[in-house]
Amino acid sequence: MQSMVEFSSYRRDFSELPGLQEAKTLCYILEARQTKGPTRYGIHVTETCQSGVICEKTHFFTCYRIQAEHLLTYLYENAVPAAQCISVISDACAAIKWEDKNDTSPNSIVNCG
Repeated sequence: MQSMVEFSSYRRDFSELPGLQEAKTLCYILEARQTKGPTRYGIHVTETCQSGVICEKTHFFTCYRIQAEHLLTYLYENAVPAAQCISVISDACAAIKWEDKNDTSPNSIVNCG
């Protein structure tokens, strides 16, 4: 059985700028999925446009909670859209050689994806 816990979230509102951008809202939520193995963190991104179009993406990965929180903050501060968040998370997990909390060998890479 898996239980889901929401830790933190950010919301970013964008103004309509005629000819430049449509008004929209981006929401970033950090969740944790507790399983029999290591905790898997998920970042859920929702993008809602003024026209009512909604794009939602969620990506789960394994790392320390603080690393997941830093990644959530990075997505928010850089206003990464929902359609690109999975690619950005995957690239970040591959580029940052996070150490697995259960592995003592140097440079161990955490499972992302």
